[in-house]
Amino acid sequence: LPMMFANLKGTVGKEVFWRHALGTASVAQGLGHELRAKGAEEVYLAGLLHDIGILVNGVLFTEEFGDILEEAMQKKLPLEEVEQSVLGFTHAESGRILAELWRLPLDLSEVIEYHCRPQDQKTPSDISFLVHAADLACQKLGMGYGYELASDESTSLSRIWEPLCPRFPLAMKFREETYTQLLIHLVSEADLLADHVFTSTMAAGLLVHCDSDSR
Repeated sequence: LPMMFANLKGTVGKEVFWRHALGTASVAQGLGHELRAKGAEEVYLAGLLHDIGILVNGVLFTEEFGDILEEAMQKKLPLEEVEQSVLGFTHAESGRILAELWRLPLDLSEVIEYHCRPQDQKTPSDISFLVHAADLACQKLGMGYGYELASDESTSLSRIWEPLCPRFPLAMKFREETYTQLLIHLVSEADLLADHVFTSTMAAGLLVHCDSDSR
């Protein structure tokens, strides 16, 4: 995976990508536990890999993807919306192809394909809805790809929470103030975790570099 970032210069940075991936995984898992969802253990991996198609598009369509990301940032649009317009497909679809090439479990491949539109999945899964909500919450609350989606009703925390209610009976019991606090708390905890992970990774890399220099 790290080698795939070699062709992503000027687009999605490695740390930005993995911070969002880690944030989505952590928030989705937290939501799964709060809502007592089935498969709460598997949801972490699904969250971690949900945007893996971004690497595919960035490597295979480097120039176009740079333009896509720039347009998405300028207009504050969802990345998949601009991808569809420019490429004719999205990172969710190319992510599904990569998942199949990697022989990942079918359930995981489907979450990757439908994380942007879980309602379109033939047999909608709880994990797809959890990853979708976590993905949007992270983008809304500062763990996205360097920009916030346009502030309209579709990106509000209430609209993020709303699709969870028909699938999870416990979700309907949360008042707006309560789920707002929950989402902010989960993203905040994920942000702290990401800080720890990347600080530790940088420190480990520095130690290895220093050790090799001393030989």
